[in-house]
Amino acid sequence: MSAFRRARALPDADHVIETGPAITALMAREISPADAIADGSVRLTGGPKLLTRFTDIFRI
Repeated sequence: MSAFRRARALPDADHVIETGPAITALMAREISPADAIADGSVRLTGGPKLLTRFTDIFRI
């Protein structure tokens, strides 16, 4: 079973983040956006700068 769940993205979405349980670590700053992308725990459609912005805004 994959840890990734694909929700329906808007057709013109600038950014889509696909992740599993690692989203908690990412938002808690336990892992960096670059590390999450590098180890495959996050997949992106869009640029990595938007993921960094997302984690700056939505912190836990």
